[in-house]
Amino acid sequence: MPRVSQQYRDARRREILEAAGRCFAENGFHSTSMQDFFEASGLTAGLVYRYFRSKDELIATLAADALEQLHSAVEEAIGADEPPSVEAVLTRLLRTIDDLDARERLPRVAVQVWSEALRNPTVGPTASAEIGRLVAALERLVRAEQAAGRLDGRLDPAGAARALFSFLPGFIVQRALDPALDRADFERAALALVAGRLHATSS
Repeated sequence: MPRVSQQYRDARRREILEAAGRCFAENGFHSTSMQDFFEASGLTAGLVYRYFRSKDELIATLAADALEQLHSAVEEAIGADEPPSVEAVLTRLLRTIDDLDARERLPRVAVQVWSEALRNPTVGPTASAEIGRLVAALERLVRAEQAAGRLDGRLDPAGAARALFSFLPGFIVQRALDPALDRADFERAALALVAGRLHATSS
């Protein structure tokens, strides 16, 4: 029997997560049983349980994977030969969320994950740890930009990182409530705020 490649396993895992995101976004975590998920997705129980042992593990992995993609975007920026600006990184993060919304309905799932994280010992620590990693990466980005003279050195890096991070859940919550919210419009306004260009200049 031929061996299954890691690429195949990764693709099947991704297929399951994307199907779960769509299913949970439509019906909610607590209203969706694993049997409901199998029927809605067309995936077999055997296939799903080969990768995930429970609904809680599936939920925790959805959250961790989304946050990992955001974290990777920041880490790649920090490690680049010519690191992009804070504004460019924020743009990349918002567009990543937009892509995840298209594939997995991320905003509707994320709002449920945050609620679940407050009560579920399987989900809570995973979500908190991944958010902490993302904020820590943003703090390193802020410090690097300060060292290069491109950001105000008087800013507290930890506070600045938290402020930058706040744009992400802000966009996610609003997109969950209003799927028609345009990412490009939000992005332009967010970048104007970061750059201090919200006030009109006198002529």
